Amino acid sequence: GNKTDKKPITVRAVRYDGHLIITDRDAFTAALQTGIGPAKAYGCGLLTLAPPRTT
Repeated sequence: GNKTDKKPITVRAVRYDGHLIITDRDAFTAALQTGIGPAKAYGCGLLTLAPPRTT
């Protein structure tokens, strides 16, 4: 293809809320440090964790 051909990039962001049960500590640590998914270069794939609500 010609280097001047431009194709649009579509990034779909999703937010999940819920409870996490860690079954593989090493995989969890890697995902927390490096992110998950193919759109990391676009600022997606970051994990934010918070303690569970008690109310």
